[in-house]
Amino acid sequence: EAAVTTSDTITFRSLDTFTVTSVRASVQTVSSSGLIDVDVKKNGVTIFSTRITIDSGETTSVSATTPAVLSVTSVVDNDELTVEVIDDGTGATGLVVAIKGTYP
Repeated sequence: EAAVTTSDTITFRSLDTFTVTSVRASVQTVSSSGLIDVDVKKNGVTIFSTRITIDSGETTSVSATTPAVLSVTSVVDNDELTVEVIDDGTGATGLVVAIKGTYP
């Protein structure tokens, strides 16, 4: 599993139109100090009013002290989606981000 770093960014295209219902993140190895902060952008604009985080010592965003809050949920076919690590904590590895949605 690769180390999580603030230079980590992945960009992909939506294959269909859908509504984002939740976003989760997890790591294989926890951050020993500091939280992991992850942003997801649609066409260059964040989909969150509060970004997704994983607390120090935790493996998932589900238990984050401050839960993520979605502000943009509509995704259409061929939208560009970008996952970007804003803060990498310390020593975390194996970041996975999952986007869940519903189809019209």
